[in-house]
Amino acid sequence: MSFSGPKKIHDIQDAQSSLESYCAYRDRSNYECEQRLKELGIIEEARNEIISKLISDGFLNEERFALSYVRGKFNIKKWGRVKIKDGLRVHQIGAYLTKKAFDQIDESEYLSVLESELIKKWDLMPGKNSYDKKAKLAKWAYSRGYESGLVWDLIKSLYP
Repeated sequence: MSFSGPKKIHDIQDAQSSLESYCAYRDRSNYECEQRLKELGIIEEARNEIISKLISDGFLNEERFALSYVRGKFNIKKWGRVKIKDGLRVHQIGAYLTKKAFDQIDESEYLSVLESELIKKWDLMPGKNSYDKKAKLAKWAYSRGYESGLVWDLIKSLYP
């Protein structure tokens, strides 16, 4: 038996209730809710009505989503700005909310987190020599979404 996704719902009230539970679990973006309603087989007019109701009832709030997304990805997953910004773009969050969400990250804290992550990773990084380890460490930091100039400046200061 395989799971094929959510069951199709034909009643708007059931869909509304389902989405309220979906949004109550954690903050969601409008895009996520739109996709969920499509999976449930809800037509576009009904989707728009449900999304509007979710917003007016406080279940759905793009600003709250953007703020919690950035806070969570930075504080818990230790992602850099580039990767977080890409994630917000996937959720179709606009430039204004993206900037507002990034304003909550203190620059000194951002640098401190990057530095501690680089120090932790250095000892685990395989490499034939220091140059090789530095290159692999930088590549790893890029994959975590940190900016290349920032990464190299810190690597050069930590491991001259």
